[in-house]
Amino acid sequence: MILAKKVRLIPTPEQEKVLRNHAGAARFAYNYCKRISDRYYKLFGKSVSQLALQKRFTKIKKRKKYEWLKDINAQVPKQASRDFDAARKNSFKKYKNGSHTSYKSKKDVIQGFYANYERLIIGKKVVHIQSIGEVKTSQQLPRNKKPSNPRVTFDGRHW
Repeated sequence: MILAKKVRLIPTPEQEKVLRNHAGAARFAYNYCKRISDRYYKLFGKSVSQLALQKRFTKIKKRKKYEWLKDINAQVPKQASRDFDAARKNSFKKYKNGSHTSYKSKKDVIQGFYANYERLIIGKKVVHIQSIGEVKTSQQLPRNKKPSNPRVTFDGRHW
């Protein structure tokens, strides 16, 4: 059983721009969920559900101010809200108020986002990521196994 397989992506300059936009959208969605959750907890003393956060985020995507989110794969912000919900639940296990989840920053070394595993197509030294296209890889990914939770991360130098 393969637990994790890390492979370097070799994107074109256009693909790199799209990858950065997706990572930025994931960060934005996570921070938006944190902001709304903190306000809700301060007002009502209880947590807002992850589904309510997703619905609210879907509504703001329709505003003119956030038009740039239309170019982003819909699964990216959904998974970011799930990630925030998991982080918040872990925080409540450690601390009573659950306020120890932190915002994600542009300056964080590792940026990343979720790639929809259902639409991930693995080829020979290439992987097709939804909304981004075919991206070259440094080595071959296992073709007979579908990844269960694929993440695309940027470590400061490489994707």
